[in-house]
Amino acid sequence: MSLNKVQLISALGLAAVFIIDIVTPTDYTVDILYLCCILAVFKQSIQTIIGFSFSACLLISLSLLIAVENGLMLNLSVWVNRGISIFAICIVAYIAAHYNKLSQLSRDKEKQYSKALEDMLFITSHQVRKPVANILGLVNLIDKDADASSLKEYHEHLQASASELDTIIKELNNFMEQAEQDQHTELDNFTAL
Repeated sequence: MSLNKVQLISALGLAAVFIIDIVTPTDYTVDILYLCCILAVFKQSIQTIIGFSFSACLLISLSLLIAVENGLMLNLSVWVNRGISIFAICIVAYIAAHYNKLSQLSRDKEKQYSKALEDMLFITSHQVRKPVANILGLVNLIDKDADASSLKEYHEHLQASASELDTIIKELNNFMEQAEQDQHTELDNFTAL
């Protein structure tokens, strides 16, 4: 498994923060810097978020063990700060994973919407227009063969209705194509964030 650019930068950041944590006196709290590395992978996969969060918590614990191994006497505030940092990393990891899940649901919803819109466009442009074309063809036939005045009157009404239906369907089709283009524009704007 290879790391992408963001993951590589975050991994290097975790290593740098760990080194800073080791060389800095234990009274100084640098644990919050681990959170920056977690925030960098905020939009990555859930597995990546959990992996980096686990790594950060492990490095915080490891820095405590190194301090204890070196014989440093750690006061209660150091333990509390480290515990709070681990807790904060867990919360950020949960929020990032939840954000990732919601983003995926949003993308799935957009795909479903686009598919439904495509289906509606197909029905409008092919299945609904076919009967209208048939009506218009029949009107032309009646126009050529009609002699009676009542037949002529029916013909005029049928032609007007068919033409109106044809116009409405064309407008609906244009409206739905525009809605689809707007949806793609919104999706592109959302993914650009």
